[in-house]
Amino acid sequence: LKNIPFKSDPETQDSYFNKVVNYAKLKADARHPPRPLFALGFDKEDVKTTNIFKSYGYIPLCNISTLQEQLQNAVLLEFYTLPLYLTSMYTIVENCNTEAYQAIRDIVMQEMLHLVQSANILISIGGQVIIDDPNYVPSYPSEDGLPGGVLPGLEISLERFNLRHVYDTMMAIETPILTFVARPDPEFTLYTIGQLYKEISLCIHYLGNDIFDASTAERQVRWPWTEPGSVGTVHVVTDVASAKHGIAQIVEQGEGEGPLIPNQVATGQYGHFYRFEEIVCQRRLVQKDDNSYAYDGAPIDYNPSGVYAMRDNPSSDT
Repeated sequence: LKNIPFKSDPETQDSYFNKVVNYAKLKADARHPPRPLFALGFDKEDVKTTNIFKSYGYIPLCNISTLQEQLQNAVLLEFYTLPLYLTSMYTIVENCNTEAYQAIRDIVMQEMLHLVQSANILISIGGQVIIDDPNYVPSYPSEDGLPGGVLPGLEISLERFNLRHVYDTMMAIETPILTFVARPDPEFTLYTIGQLYKEISLCIHYLGNDIFDASTAERQVRWPWTEPGSVGTVHVVTDVASAKHGIAQIVEQGEGEGPLIPNQVATGQYGHFYRFEEIVCQRRLVQKDDNSYAYDGAPIDYNPSGVYAMRDNPSSDT
């Protein structure tokens, strides 16, 4: 890690992250990943739909079938993060690296909420959630990024807790398409988790309330935690508005409220990307007097000896 410019300067860190880590790990032929809701090229005859989506170089293929397919991908995407984050969390020795442990635990809880919320939306439009099929169980290592065409080519491994892994993989997974610093190479279309959910939200908006079945509400999951600002709220989905509320919460918890506001409004916590970056920088992210943000708050301890030994990508076969 000695060659990484970990300074109290988010622009330096973000710039390095995008130029050296994230983009380097994406395959050269993965600039246009398969996305169920889109196909390459513009459909000039369907001006209405194209104007609604305004996706870079894509035409929409938004219908109930493709929407269900991408929502299933969203469920699997959230499922994919859980073994990754939990492995890192459970390798932390008790009473060591406590702030990192708590941050990862908070994020895991919200990822489970995101899985449930995506499943509720899928159920609400007549879909069947598949999660207990061996063909849908995540496997590691993976060089194909995340389900749904997200971050194609990203290498994902199970590793014990270490700053390099948080930096290379967890921050890459949670990266927002926009943050409070400029992205390099603006012509590169980086398909993030937030973009996947934005496209799902736009497709739901386009198809309208007729796709929802109110009778499915009884089969949807209710979240057991009700304390305000604890983890978040699972929305029972019955129409466009409730679906979009649920999706907006998922995006906000991962990316923050917006490019210039990295925190979550409901919980007061920072988005997942920024909480992981706090661990890497070993400093709290704080807002300055001029409303800018910098990683020069209270220190976050990192003790590499406070981590259990574990080989990468363990399995029952090895």
